[in-house]
Formats: sequence, C-alpha cells, structure tokens
Amino acid sequence: MGEFFNFFVAILSDWQKQTPANQVAIAVTVLVPVIGWIWSSTRVTSYKRERDGAKSEVARLEGDRKALQTKVAEAEAAEALYNPQTMLDKAKRERQQGNEELAVNALQVGFDNISPGFAQLVQKLAEHSLSIIAELGSESALESASRFARLAVLLSPDDQHSQVLLEEIVFAQTDSVDDVGVSDLWNAPLPSDPQGANKLISAILTHGQKLVEKGFYRLAVQLFGRGVLVAKRAHCYDEGTAFPVRLAEARALHLSGDHLSALEKVQVLRATRERVQEADHPGALSTRFLEIQVLLYLGNIQEAWDLLQALIPVHERVKGVQHHDVLATRHLEAELLSEKGEHSQALEKLRALISISESVMGADHREVLKTRFKEALVMSRLGDAEGALDKLQALLPLKVKVFGADHPDVVAALEWEDELMSEIATVRAE
Repeated sequence: MGEFFNFFVAILSDWQKQTPANQVAIAVTVLVPVIGWIWSSTRVTSYKRERDGAKSEVARLEGDRKALQTKVAEAEAAEALYNPQTMLDKAKRERQQGNEELAVNALQVGFDNISPGFAQLVQKLAEHSLSIIAELGSESALESASRFARLAVLLSPDDQHSQVLLEEIVFAQTDSVDDVGVSDLWNAPLPSDPQGANKLISAILTHGQKLVEKGFYRLAVQLFGRGVLVAKRAHCYDEGTAFPVRLAEARALHLSGDHLSALEKVQVLRATRERVQEADHPGALSTRFLEIQVLLYLGNIQEAWDLLQALIPVHERVKGVQHHDVLATRHLEAELLSEKGEHSQALEKLRALISISESVMGADHREVLKTRFKEALVMSRLGDAEGALDKLQALLPLKVKVFGADHPDVVAALEWEDELMSEIATVRAE
C-alpha cells in the first residue's frame, strides 16, 4: 500500500513535465482506475453499514414480534379466564383426573371473573324493564325487573345501588295497584292535542308524587318521563303546561341517585323557564332551588352556595318568609354551611328553622322531620354522637309513621342509628 502511494505521488509530481498526450495516457491508465478503486471502497463500506443496520433492524423487529406474541398469549390466557366454557372444561378435566379441589377452584375463578360484569348487565336489564312499563304493563314489567334485580344482588351483594333497586321494585310489587299501576297512565294512547295532553300530564303529576312519597323514585322517573313525552307529542314541551312535569322528572332523577342527568335536565329547564316566565317566576325559582340541591349532592359546594345566596332574597320577596319553599331554602342553607365545615352555624340555623317550621307546617310534616334529622346529623359532626342518637331515636317513630317503615329515608335512618350506637360503644370501651 505504501509503495503504491509513493508511485502515485511520483506520478503527480512529474505531471507538469509530461506532454498533453502523455497526461491523457497517464489519466486513463493510472488515475481513472485509482478513482474507481476509491469509489468502490467507499461503496463497499457503505454497503457494510447498510447491511449491519438491516441486521440490527431485523433483530429489533424479531424482538418486537416475540414481545407481541407474549402479550397476545397473555391476553388470550386472561380472556380464557373470563370465558365460562373454558373454566367449565378445565374443571371437567381436573375432576376426571381426581383433582376435585382444583376443579372447584377453576369454577370459583371463573365465577369471580364474570360476576362483576354480569351483575352490571342484569342491573341494567332491571332498570330497562322499568323503562318499558308502558309497553309491558306494570305487573309484567315489575316481575321482569325483579328477576334481574335479584340476580344483580346475588352476584354483587355489597353493591348498594342494586340493593336499593331491588327493594324499590319489591315494595312496588307488594303495594296496591292504585299506588303503582294505574294502567290509564302507563298504557293509554298519548294525546296530540294540548287539552288532552294537559289532562294526562296533571294525572301523571298527581300519581307520580304518590310514588315519590313512597320512595319509588325510579318508577316515578319513568312515569314523569311519560308525561314529558306527552308534552313533546302535543308540541307544548317548552310551554308552561310541561314545566311542572319536567321539573318533577328532574327531581325524581335526583332522588333516585342519577344526579348528573338531573342536573342536565334542570339546568336546561331553568334557562327555558327564565326565558318564558321570567327569572323571578315562582316556578323558575323552584327550578333554581332544585339545581342548587343537585349541585350540593355532586359536591359543587361553593357554586351551590353562591347560587343559594342569590336565590334567598328573591325567594322571600316573591313567596314570603314563611312559605314552605322559602323554609326549604333555609334548610338547604344550613346543609351547605355544614358541608362548608361551619357546623356550629349550621346547627344554630337548623334549630331556629325547626321552631318556625313546626309552627307553620306542623310537627309531623315531612320537611320538619327532614330538618330534625339534619339537626342530629350536624350534632354528630360536631362530635356529639350521644346527643345525635337521642335526637334520632326521638325522631324515628314519627318518621316511620309518616314515611312508612320501608321508605328509603327511614331505612337510612335506621342504618345510621346502628352506626351511632356502634360508635358510642367503641368510645365507651376505650
């Protein structure tokens, strides 16, 4: 290599001494092959680099392929655990081999894997059955809903929503036809004329309120929803005729626990009522009140508080300070204060409200009982569990009398009584 380089340098140094003809000859015989050799060497090096890069890419892709195959295999294995037939086949094989314990374990794993999804499925089927009462008839729909709700509770015994749903359906089944069925409301053809629509909507509101009072909130949602459908069919959805049933539907959704749907409906309704009836119309104020209630339950405390502070003076001016709705607004104010952590101020307002409410509505009015229950709750938040228990136990017989022993509010109160007694017993034991 060194000799070749010296030879090449010698040629270049002697280049100027050569004739043009010799220069051409030298370029053809010496320089062109040298340049070709350099170019070839460069290309060979480039090809080697490309080849090595291709090998590295192939190796990387092969690694990715194997990793993907592993993930697919893992996914298939996991999916197999959710396939009842797979676990049944596995249990059968284990049993044939005498592995009874492994067979039971396979079945248990299969059940544990599918039960949550299956529980949600049958729960939705129960709710859907309630939504087609008009098509099936109340008795048939309740029977179908009960079957699915029972399955949901069996599959997920700790799911509170499924338990409440089943209780409501069972109570509805055992109640009188007059309080639940009323076939004309569920099954009658929907009128298209405003007069017929107004008559049916009024009947739906009256009967739906009975369902709400008994705690049949989901049934009330379906019935009020039918009233809303009547209003749409009669082209009076955005008129005063439909506003009460639209508000009732939103309230029933809220009571049933579907707060997001309730908020969506009540906010649309509020905007419509304020446009059609003006902002200080009594109906518009009731709609604003429900919106604040829903915001409270959704945890939007500050927003609810700001809206309530704007509502109170208008409410008092329009309806009077001792009107039932205004007293309910004051109750909500105390609730929000407690949620803001201002329990002492909330308790003070509740006790003042109880005195006024009892004189205006009577000691056994539902709203008075709710305020007294809230008083006990705030006392417990202030650390006075024994005082709260005394208040609650004095209130319970009246709640049972007014609401009924199976009403959700009474059931919740009894559960809270057990919790308070357990808390007090734990403190005393320490």
